[in-house]
Amino acid sequence: MLLGMRPSTLALAFTTFIAIPHAAADGETSPLLGGSVIGTASTNSPASAAGIQIEAAVWAHWFGIAAEVSANTWSGEVDDASKTVVVGGSVRFRVLQYTISSLLEPSDVELGVELQGILEKTVWTTDSMPTHEPYHRGLGLAIRLRGSTDDESLIAESRLFIRVLSWKQDDAPFAARTTQPPSADDQDYMVLVGIGAAFGGGERSYLRKFRRRAFE
Repeated sequence: MLLGMRPSTLALAFTTFIAIPHAAADGETSPLLGGSVIGTASTNSPASAAGIQIEAAVWAHWFGIAAEVSANTWSGEVDDASKTVVVGGSVRFRVLQYTISSLLEPSDVELGVELQGILEKTVWTTDSMPTHEPYHRGLGLAIRLRGSTDDESLIAESRLFIRVLSWKQDDAPFAARTTQPPSADDQDYMVLVGIGAAFGGGERSYLRKFRRRAFE
């Protein structure tokens, strides 16, 4: 499972993919650059967070890979809110895609569903951070609506996604202080929900299918 993939495995996949020239999905001529508002809750503590995430995603047909950075403000465990910066990446698999009529505009949009495998790590925090911060691994589901802008040369995409991330205490300094094997209680989880938008260059032949329809 992707939850159990080693960090080096996903890092190799990321490095290999970005080395492929002109990798693009349906009609894309550039990476998609996006931003999201995110909320995070831990299942094993009262801590929760709100923040923003930026990403750059590259697609090759049904397969994509993205680099991600997020900044979060945590609250619920201490009086003073702590802030963190998290970097990571995700592999993405498009499993469904349909063209449907837009409810808000006189045009068609593309509805897509993605499955994601995520690997991330906290690289900075206002609190004292252990030397070996654990990697967070997880799975995600994203629903996207894609259309075009007025100049018909730019892809516009809105996204709603949910992720479940986990890590083991044996990834942390706890492992250096004991020889006991980790138990089920050592597994921590958090749920992340986000909504955002992304933009990127697109081929006119691809974007033509999103052209506005005349009112009847």
